[in-house]
Amino acid sequence: AWERVTETEGKELLRRVNQELAQLSDLIDPLLRWSSGAENLQRQRADLVHVTRQAVASSAFASDADRVAIVAPDRVHVLADPRHLRSAISNVVRNSLAYAPEGSPVRVQVECDDRLARVLVRDRGPGIPAEEQGSLFSPFSRGRIGHRRRPGSGLGLFIARRVLEAHGGSISLRTTKAGATFVLELPVESSQLVS
Repeated sequence: AWERVTETEGKELLRRVNQELAQLSDLIDPLLRWSSGAENLQRQRADLVHVTRQAVASSAFASDADRVAIVAPDRVHVLADPRHLRSAISNVVRNSLAYAPEGSPVRVQVECDDRLARVLVRDRGPGIPAEEQGSLFSPFSRGRIGHRRRPGSGLGLFIARRVLEAHGGSISLRTTKAGATFVLELPVESSQLVS
């Protein structure tokens, strides 16, 4: 009986390992394409506010669902690949949730002017030490605090940077003793002002 239980447990373990390997395999190809700058975007007219709301919904664990507040106008039109843009925003929100003190709020704000649309992700964490800021958007870079709190690949901010740059935009950091703010910028859609 003991051998049968052990065999069953072993099969379940193998099933889980195979499942995790399959998920990792699914990530490798797009990661390589983004790292080489060869990923193709499927651009279309998209509502940045809607994309941001979807990104926030997909990025928060159940325990974090009430921590994220969104401040946004009704709509902001951009010419973008909604799937990749959603992934970039989600990665940044996850990063802020991981670094900020448990239970503290994360504020996501969407805004635009006549040239740029912005998503600002602001947390009340400890800020990011100066010695870590230079490599913040590099692959496999992880801050000491976030590393202790949650497992992760250190690729989230790197991918976010690649996605924003592919859209003709950028991602930057503003940090203070009261937290950090990530600023994601991309051009507004040309008909934004007349829509």
